[in-house]
Amino acid sequence: MRKIVFDIETRNTFQEAESNDPADLDVSVVCIYDEATDTYSSYIQEDLPKLWPIIEQADMLIGYNSDHFDIPLLNKYYPGDLTKIKSLDLLKEIRQSLGRRIKLDDIAEGTLGKNKIAHGLEAVTWWKKGEVDKIIKY
Repeated sequence: MRKIVFDIETRNTFQEAESNDPADLDVSVVCIYDEATDTYSSYIQEDLPKLWPIIEQADMLIGYNSDHFDIPLLNKYYPGDLTKIKSLDLLKEIRQSLGRRIKLDDIAEGTLGKNKIAHGLEAVTWWKKGEVDKIIKY
């Protein structure tokens, strides 16, 4: 089973888009880990056509809040329907198990002993400054 772990950062905020719909945002960078090849890669919005063949080979997409945020956002760029690929949304699983949401930063600290190095709003600022490498590292 080929699993792709992925995360998306955006070029804008919900406030700037004047919407609460993730599909109204614009992708800055999609970062993935491909379990089958044990590799990490990243794609800016303009390079998404290079990502589609990898996604299409996936048996499962894994993310954090991905069913609500990442998949609907990425689906607006994809020529097919990403909801047809099995997904594992870790936040959804945690919420079902514990009855509440937990911040990804708290999960990272509790499991890895490390905090996230930034937050999503900083990634938007980095995009506007042209600091794509910072977004990819985050």
